[in-house]
Amino acid sequence: MEDDPEAVKGIISWLYGLKYDGKEHYSKNKGGPRSFFNPKEPIEAAEYARYLVSLFAAATVYQIGTLPERTKAHFPTVLATAANLDGTDTHVDSIARQVYLEHATAAKELRVLIVNLIAKNMVHLDSTPQFGQMLLNIQELAAELVHALATEAKAKASTEAKPDNNNSKRKAESQEGQPKAPPNLRTPASTPRPTPPAFGMGMRQPVVRAPLTSPTPAVTAQKPDVPPSSSWAIQTPQWPPPCDSPNGGW
Repeated sequence: MEDDPEAVKGIISWLYGLKYDGKEHYSKNKGGPRSFFNPKEPIEAAEYARYLVSLFAAATVYQIGTLPERTKAHFPTVLATAANLDGTDTHVDSIARQVYLEHATAAKELRVLIVNLIAKNMVHLDSTPQFGQMLLNIQELAAELVHALATEAKAKASTEAKPDNNNSKRKAESQEGQPKAPPNLRTPASTPRPTPPAFGMGMRQPVVRAPLTSPTPAVTAQKPDVPPSSSWAIQTPQWPPPCDSPNGGW
């Protein structure tokens, strides 16, 4: 692909210490390319942005000093003006087509700037008539945009899931120096007693048992002391018994 003649003029102007605006105007002002010309209208900004894309691609291919870095630094401001974020007509599609299709390799570093602009202003740009057709025509832009939105959603979810350590630290610092409250010790008197359940159907009546008493010690019968007397001696009876008759009979 042949180089854009305006981009070649911009490179030659840069080598001679001049700044070229892409419209036959030169300046010796220091700064980025066309630093003296800051377009306010979206159409002029879109035209200037397309020139910056061609200048960046040519300066990258020919390795013209710091010209690619300065052009890239100036590109987001012009791109935001061309996007016409306050209106209904946007020119992002023509700029994206030049970056993704006409200078797919040389201007690859400018892709992330376009994706970031679209991701941050998705609600507004989605309502413009050119947005949907742009994603259909530039499929690489659509894929990179989906990836950027998914990455942003994951980062947001991860941030919300993390505890707020700073808040905990501030709370701990605010509590320093304050007297600590005594522990809440509950005395037995203040401890509520459980209320016994009311007896009704389906509940067994409690069994009342007699209190246990100590057993009565057993009394051992003691034999009386037997005096040593013959009257207590067991004698063998005699038969026939003795007779007191003088005749020796009954």
